[in-house]
Amino acid sequence: MKTLLNTLALANALTAFEASLTPDEEPLTPDEESLTPSKESLSPDEDGGVNAAADCYRQSEKKAYFAVDLAAITELGARAPAQAFSQQFAASLAGVLQNPDAAIQAGEIIKHDRTTTVAKITLNGIALVIKRYNRKSRLHGFTRLWRTTRARRSFDASRWLLQNGILTAMPLAFIENRSFGALNHGAYYLSLCHPGDNLLRQLQTGDINQHDFPALLAEFDRLFGLLRRANAAHGDMKISNFIYQSNRLWRTTRARRSFDAARWLLQNGILTAMPLAFIENRSLGALNHGAYYLSLCHPGDNLLRQLQTGDINQHDFPALLAEFDRLFALLRRANAAHGDMKISNFIYQSNRLCVLDLDAMQPYKRAWQAKRAYRKDVERFRRNWAGSEFEGAVEAFLDDV
Repeated sequence: MKTLLNTLALANALTAFEASLTPDEEPLTPDEESLTPSKESLSPDEDGGVNAAADCYRQSEKKAYFAVDLAAITELGARAPAQAFSQQFAASLAGVLQNPDAAIQAGEIIKHDRTTTVAKITLNGIALVIKRYNRKSRLHGFTRLWRTTRARRSFDASRWLLQNGILTAMPLAFIENRSFGALNHGAYYLSLCHPGDNLLRQLQTGDINQHDFPALLAEFDRLFGLLRRANAAHGDMKISNFIYQSNRLWRTTRARRSFDAARWLLQNGILTAMPLAFIENRSLGALNHGAYYLSLCHPGDNLLRQLQTGDINQHDFPALLAEFDRLFALLRRANAAHGDMKISNFIYQSNRLCVLDLDAMQPYKRAWQAKRAYRKDVERFRRNWAGSEFEGAVEAFLDDV
């Protein structure tokens, strides 16, 4: 059973340092309103906290604004083995929000220049990154007195990207030091520390090669597409500002792909184990933390065992190839590929081919990607029969596929 973070404990931890800490939402500009949930979307949770994307707090003595992403912090608490961890993390986070400069000094400095200071810190075993936005000069500070802080822009942009399926380090909080409720005197941004080297180092070390590059470009295409639709821009597209991981947290789960592929095959007359359900464990509605797929158990041995035991012979083989011909034809028409054509992923029974292991099956938007994946399917299918008595028949069959 998951233990959710008591979001009320975070508020109590914040108020413990300064009794004047009271809820006070900062006025939003029209641009910010589009990235922030309305009050109508907020609902009390079982622990007395608020399931809001972000709750704002103002500390009158310090004249500092806190915006805490309680949903993100709840997700951290949900992965904890005990409620005690959640309470400790809330208290530790409150300490960072009350004195971010001390947290930066105690952490590992990642970057320090005229514009920003970035440090990596650890709270209860969880790696976080805190970023302080520095003043380059008095004139620079004066020009930013009335502007939306870079910390606030980072916080809102991160939540917007995650809501639209683009991965970024999970935002936890931002802090603004303001006077008269408006004048900005400095800001901080706090997020989870995203694992992995940045894209520049990945290219320099060879972690990304020619084989990975089409998928990398497809990810940038998704990002540029989102920015175009939103009339938005990133602002600093140097490659050191990106991390590429082929196994993305937000990608469609293999369980979902198996479920969709099974239904699609059945609708098109190809036999497979009947799908019943899939389960996805997700946070923030997007980030994937595990998945399950449930189907009926299809009777019979797989094709590899059937061939080894002699259940399939030369007399049966033409009918078997006819079933594979139907499968290959369907994949070609749909610009799709199975992804793992080893013969242990098939069952042949009563002159019908049953297709299994569908978690790699998918359609492709681009014809060249579909052709490449289809060729891989054909080559993997060919290797199944190398050196067997059926090799000649398979080669003749593939000449026409």
